[in-house]
Amino acid sequence: MKGSLLKFIPILTTFVSHFMKEKEHNSKIKNHNKTEEKITVIENLIVRLERKLKETREEIIDLRHQIMINRIINIILSLVVVAGIVIKMIN
Repeated sequence: MKGSLLKFIPILTTFVSHFMKEKEHNSKIKNHNKTEEKITVIENLIVRLERKLKETREEIIDLRHQIMINRIINIILSLVVVAGIVIKMIN
């Protein structure tokens, strides 16, 4: 009986060693996949941030144009008021 059990020890050790190697390999693959998923999520966030940044820059440019137009209109109206006051003073 002992002789037959001794024959199974090399098979059992081989089985255990292969099992441990496969377990380690599978855990590395799972960790790698998680890393790829995290990288993909970060890339998507970067793309969204770039899009938002572009939209914000466009809004800032539009606001600058509106401010310049308002300044020009205010200057023109101020000149008209000053011209009206000067004309009243002359008459």
